[in-house]
Parts: sequence; C-alpha cells; structure tokens
Amino acid sequence: MIFEFQRELENGEWEALGLARTSGDEFDVGAAVRALQATWSSSLPQGAYRTRSPEGESRWRYGRVDRSGNFALLDD
Repeated sequence: MIFEFQRELENGEWEALGLARTSGDEFDVGAAVRALQATWSSSLPQGAYRTRSPEGESRWRYGRVDRSGNFALLDD
C-alpha cells in the first residue's frame, strides 16, 4: 500500500514529505513511517504530521513526532 505524508509548518500550511510503500494491502501506518524514515538521513523532525493512502481510504490520519523521533498516531 502507498502512503502520502505531509508535515505541518509553523504557518499552519502542510509540506509534502513524500510517499512510502508498504507490503500488502493492510493500512499499517507504523510500517509506512518506518519506510518513510528509511529515506531520511536522520529522524523525522518533531511536529505534527498527516498521512493517507490514496489507494484505500483517502481520509487524512493525524500524528505527532516527539523529540526522540517517535511517531504516534493521534486518531485511529
């Protein structure tokens, strides 16, 4: 499944971060975050994020990355 990720900027707008692909057809945000992080040279920046799967349910799901770089989904 393909996931689209965006990060909220200080002005409230959303910055596109890119796409991540997971194996299978399951909506697995954890696997998608790991796939996205694999494309970065460091942890994801702290802040608010949103993700969706254009292939499945296209509703945005919101999450947050803490100071340690851990992603937590806020709505499930």
